[in-house]
Amino acid sequence: MAFLVFEFVEDMSVKRMEIISFITSLAFVAISALRIEMLTNFLAAVPQTAVLILAYVIL
Repeated sequence: MAFLVFEFVEDMSVKRMEIISFITSLAFVAISALRIEMLTNFLAAVPQTAVLILAYVIL
C-alpha cells in the first residue's frame, strides 16, 4: 500500500515538474515574442525617424 502511495506521489511530483517547465517555456516564448515585436517596432520607427531628420536637415 505504501509503495503504491509513494508511486502516486512520485508520479504527481513528476507531473508537477512537467507542468512547471511547460509554463516556464510558455512564459519564455511569450517574452521572446514581445521582445521581437518591440524590436520590429523599433526598427520600423528608425527609418521614419531618419527620413524626418533628413527632411528637416534638407529643408
